[in-house]
Amino acid sequence: MALPFIGLDLNERKGFGRVSTLGFRKGVPVYDGEKTTVPQKKTSAELLKASGDLPDWVGVDNKVLKFTCYFSEKVFDSNIERERIRRCDLCFFLDDDTIQIAEEKQINSGISQGVLLRRQKVPKTTTNLGTTAKFVTATPNLDDHYVAKDLNIGEQLQAFGRAYNMIDCDHFTRRFLEEYMKMNVPDPLPCPTDDHTEYRDQILKSLRPVRPPREYKTDLKKFLMNDGKVLKFFCVWNDLSKPNKANTSPMYSPSVLYADSRRFVLLYFLSDDTIQVIEQIPPNSGRDPAPVFIKRQPVPDYFPAIESLLISSTFTMFNRTFLIVDYDPVTQEYFRSNFGIQDFTPLVADSPAITRATTSMSYRDVPKHTGFGTEEDSLASCLSLVPKPPRRDWNKLVTNDKKVLRFSGQFVPNSPGVGKVDLERKFVVTYYLADDTILIFEPEIRNSGIVSGKKFLERMRVKKPVESAYSNNRSRVGSPTLRPSTSPSLSRSGSPSSFTSSMFNNSRPSTPSSLSPSRPGSPGSPNSSSSAYYSPSDFYVGAVIDIFGRKIVLTDAAEFVFSHMEANPDEFPKADLHRIIEYIKEQIHMQDGKEAFIEFFRKNDRFGKGFITTDQFKTLMKQTGLNLTDQEIITLVRRYDLDDDGKISIKEFCSMLDDDN
Repeated sequence: MALPFIGLDLNERKGFGRVSTLGFRKGVPVYDGEKTTVPQKKTSAELLKASGDLPDWVGVDNKVLKFTCYFSEKVFDSNIERERIRRCDLCFFLDDDTIQIAEEKQINSGISQGVLLRRQKVPKTTTNLGTTAKFVTATPNLDDHYVAKDLNIGEQLQAFGRAYNMIDCDHFTRRFLEEYMKMNVPDPLPCPTDDHTEYRDQILKSLRPVRPPREYKTDLKKFLMNDGKVLKFFCVWNDLSKPNKANTSPMYSPSVLYADSRRFVLLYFLSDDTIQVIEQIPPNSGRDPAPVFIKRQPVPDYFPAIESLLISSTFTMFNRTFLIVDYDPVTQEYFRSNFGIQDFTPLVADSPAITRATTSMSYRDVPKHTGFGTEEDSLASCLSLVPKPPRRDWNKLVTNDKKVLRFSGQFVPNSPGVGKVDLERKFVVTYYLADDTILIFEPEIRNSGIVSGKKFLERMRVKKPVESAYSNNRSRVGSPTLRPSTSPSLSRSGSPSSFTSSMFNNSRPSTPSSLSPSRPGSPGSPNSSSSAYYSPSDFYVGAVIDIFGRKIVLTDAAEFVFSHMEANPDEFPKADLHRIIEYIKEQIHMQDGKEAFIEFFRKNDRFGKGFITTDQFKTLMKQTGLNLTDQEIITLVRRYDLDDDGKISIKEFCSMLDDDN
């Protein structure tokens, strides 16, 4: 007789009774485990039975196997992650087969961490199938628990609904399993990562730690060896803070207005790496004698290394630039013996180095904007005694009234201050041609976790950064830095064909745009730290604009933008079709690669119909190595896709390479 759905035949077994293991011996109650008829699983201590009459657990007392493991946990209420990988330490106690699992603590994880499973025996789970084979349940088997031989790298431990994957172990565990348990222990396995871990790593990398306190050097040996040794450097500082036309010092340069050269001595104490600056005041100079110009203090972090303090070199302290003109004999011997320098020719008063240092400070910088009014209003106070209001370009206001350039954009990946979640944000960038103002709106994205649907930037004029890593002004034609390869070649690897970039391995040089001569000290001049405002030519598809440290790349534009840019090629060189074609022809003829260029497009015509799609055309143009921007490629597509059917004729496009066209 067999029960349904259970593989147990009652006819095979006759007795189901269990022998009592409790009894009395000479009136004393005892436990006799040998009488039991149910087979008991041996523990790890019994498998490693101690010698002699000692109990089984004595040989493995205080011995613990430690594994590194992880388990995956689903996350349902986050738009950053779908699951999280949590690392744990699994400790197996050999004396009683108990297991303890503790999670490694992570900073700002937002979850409770610590001991996940208290020390206890962990029963193995048994998988049960339902009657319809749709439901699978795992129930613990109380008669069978995990022992040492069940644990190894690459194995999985099921404990109360969680699956712990073991990926590594310590040195003792590896040696114990290999030598005593005769098990083969694999090499450590890598731990998978999750989106949350990568997101936290990006945030930690973007953080800038506070400058740590200075650690003063207290090397006794260095102090005893260099005690009393002082290096002396003779320096010059050109002071422009006060006029002193009556100065007859030989260091004074009459070609510079209000220049006043002052002599100093830099003392470098080798015993404790401290410096001191003393001014040498000439007689009858009209200056009050001051014993010390800069008191003795530790060498600042920005101060150059001692081997860099050469004659004709400069160093800056407290916004003052000092020029080294000579050494004393002790300093000369120190540089000769330690750095191998032999030339110690001092600088004279009319040397070119002193003249350059003086003339480079000939103009004063314009004061920074105070924040009241516009910068043009504040600049008027610096240009004339009676400030005049800046003049507005009324012709520009009337001509470009209600004309706007509207682009779509997104954050530049891996740019400062941009995390992984910010890459999903979209923006609508609007440039007003009438007054050169910019308005940025962020459309709403549902369930993004970011407050959107409002203005990202109020309508205002935005200045370019002084030094931008994303320069939009790049000229090509006629630049002497173009060095194309002399061996054009084509390669065909799979489909579509790829054009060898070595044919045009040059990079489009970056040169500053032509600027009209500006008055010294005005915004945009070499002596001013200010920069120009964004102009219409800075906006095109593929351009990167810097909005107060946040870099946004323009990915698309409205139809009016393309039409307006093509109608005004002088103002928008990226949409100048004639200029783009001339550049392509120049690069191809420099390489004598006209036939190779045409053959490259013909090979990518899979069906031999004489045309390619616009998307394929954009991909192929980027493979040619011509370094065309997205806006320039779009301009070519709009020219050769006249019927707007998404196809470009190869014959018509390659006909532009003829000299007659």
